[in-house]
Amino acid sequence: MKIEHIREFLEVTETLNYSIAAKNLYTSQSAITRHIQAMEKELGVKLFDTSSHGVTLTDAGKLAAVSLLNVINEYDRYLEKNSNYTNSITGTLRLGLLYYAIDDVYSGILDHFRGKYPGVQLKCRSYQPQELYEDILNGKVDAGTLFYSDAKDVSDMEGVKVSESGMVVILQEEDPLTAESSVRLEDLEGHPIVELSDDEFSNRVTRSMLKKNKVRYTDCYSAGDLEMVPSLIRKRGGFHLTGESCKRQNGAGVVYIPVAGSRVRFSFGFFHLKENRNPLIEVFMNEVKAYSAKQ
Repeated sequence: MKIEHIREFLEVTETLNYSIAAKNLYTSQSAITRHIQAMEKELGVKLFDTSSHGVTLTDAGKLAAVSLLNVINEYDRYLEKNSNYTNSITGTLRLGLLYYAIDDVYSGILDHFRGKYPGVQLKCRSYQPQELYEDILNGKVDAGTLFYSDAKDVSDMEGVKVSESGMVVILQEEDPLTAESSVRLEDLEGHPIVELSDDEFSNRVTRSMLKKNKVRYTDCYSAGDLEMVPSLIRKRGGFHLTGESCKRQNGAGVVYIPVAGSRVRFSFGFFHLKENRNPLIEVFMNEVKAYSAKQ
């Protein structure tokens, strides 16, 4: 039973009029009717009698009104105490965010946390994966967003999974696989792989994914960074695996094709070192977990 539905029920007990109750609560009469019917089904009793003379509470409805009013009063007292508690928490939390996933994955979490803990200052910085991984390990960042294909990729940290992302493969326009609407990892068998010379973390995650799916590549080319990948593939061929969010780059002369398969996905999450003693980490990670569970 939802708190909002209990509030609607109590409003109808006060007004004895569905239309006025809906107006007072800025909702529709049909929504209130539907919610009260759901409450009656859950409780196994009829709460209201409706006739040409109006709406009246049944005996069961009167009993429910007394009990549920106590529930709402206790709930509201808890919210007030919790608000006082969250407002008393202060400090600074240093967060590292992957530059290409800030809007897609994390902006809602950060807005939620700032709203609930206004006394906590979030110092956020945009990162490439390898640099962020290193800064979490050396304590320059309290928590950061990383992606992984297997828990072993981040086994030296603790974290909370936030979301998943499909993968795309970047190929030369001339590659025969570009005629397909999607490819499987095994279709890349025998192709050279394009890795990033400045991002060993991403390279390790990609190799882990390929090994898990028993895909072997013939050679390895190195691009300076992600922005240079399309140019290198256009000149030399090969493939590069990345998350769906990178598809928006739309590099000239290459094609971004979705990779099919339930086991071919990146997971995203917030991670931190167990040895980091900032007490705000636990507060933040609990909020990340609660927020993600509702999505």
